[in-house]
Amino acid sequence: MVTVLKSEKRNKGLYRRMSLKIDGQTKRVSLGYIVEKTFNQLVTTVEELESIRYVGGIIPQSLNEKITKLSPDIRDKLFDCGLLAERNPITVKDLFENFISYKLKTADPRSVRNYRSTLNTFQDYVGADTRIDRVTVGELKEFLADLNGKKEPSTIANYIKRTSAAFAHAVDNDWITYSPFTKLKEKRAYQVKKSEAKKQAQEKLLTIDVINKLLTCRKIILDDTENREWNSLTWVLRWTGCRIGEACILRWEDIDFDGNQISMRGKRKGVIGITSTDMRIRLMPFWKPLRPLLEDLKANSKSSFLFNKIGNLDSKPEFDVTDKEGNVLKHGRYSTNLQTTFKKILKRNELEAWPAPFHAIRSFRINELERDSRYRTVEVREWTGNSEQVAAKFYSAVTADDRMKAAQD
Repeated sequence: MVTVLKSEKRNKGLYRRMSLKIDGQTKRVSLGYIVEKTFNQLVTTVEELESIRYVGGIIPQSLNEKITKLSPDIRDKLFDCGLLAERNPITVKDLFENFISYKLKTADPRSVRNYRSTLNTFQDYVGADTRIDRVTVGELKEFLADLNGKKEPSTIANYIKRTSAAFAHAVDNDWITYSPFTKLKEKRAYQVKKSEAKKQAQEKLLTIDVINKLLTCRKIILDDTENREWNSLTWVLRWTGCRIGEACILRWEDIDFDGNQISMRGKRKGVIGITSTDMRIRLMPFWKPLRPLLEDLKANSKSSFLFNKIGNLDSKPEFDVTDKEGNVLKHGRYSTNLQTTFKKILKRNELEAWPAPFHAIRSFRINELERDSRYRTVEVREWTGNSEQVAAKFYSAVTADDRMKAAQD
């Protein structure tokens, strides 16, 4: 039975202690300066633990939550006296390594790399050897404050999302009873969405006149084959609104010249070792302006893929080749970064580069389709591969062209 010892009156207040009998031995526990209410709650918790230990029972979830909410010092003292059977040895480093191993089995390597980068940043901030049951809401607030101003709000939202997922993994494995992220109210201030500055820059710089000039300008000065491919790629992006990675893996068998439709292989989250046949196929119209360019491109092509010379695509597999740790051994077509060359094309043609150029063209086309009364929302969502929620967050917008049109009505 727990025995409450007489509190000693000291300069800082009442110094509280209790006495426990563990395996026939009496052990005194000094609890320090804690308020009476907290002390009484602690006595009740200790009595419950004593009863469970006496009958050899299992600590229930409700009691586990009370234990987790105790200060680390108090928990350590209960461990030291033998009332709690074992310490929780899981550190931040232990958790993140285990979580990354789990993600390697359930997510694509590129997502795992993003998770690893985020978790490393958090680990560097709080310390690799910090026990996960000692990570407080206060530390999370300080971490966000440290990121604020250094990172975009959307980037910070991703830090919260990924680190929170790791701590949820710890809860699922009973390493901790609750995640400190559940009480982090500040996370509501950060949303994964396009920043206002980026939206305004894209709206200002990417207009229908710019799109039309981009379609007709010469892309590459010296190489006609590469110029033909860049020109065709720009038209494909402009009319289909597809992602750049989806365009880079387009095969001629995906273009149905007779049936007037295009089979677009869209990304699917959480698929390991993905191949072309694993990807979700969405069908879209073979937009009329594309036909003459793609007929010309096909007549001059000797490959099963539409695009080969740009970005050295002809030397790459479809998707990244990775080792068991998710490290890239060879980059694939789907993740090829063509943005630098594209910005040079814009500059060469006296067009000011806008943020996230390929994503902006996709957004431009999606908004254009949404404004067209001939197409239902369900058609636009199917053709572009977005859910209603994603489209509202990242793509749907009122543009300068909308305002100009309304002013003329």
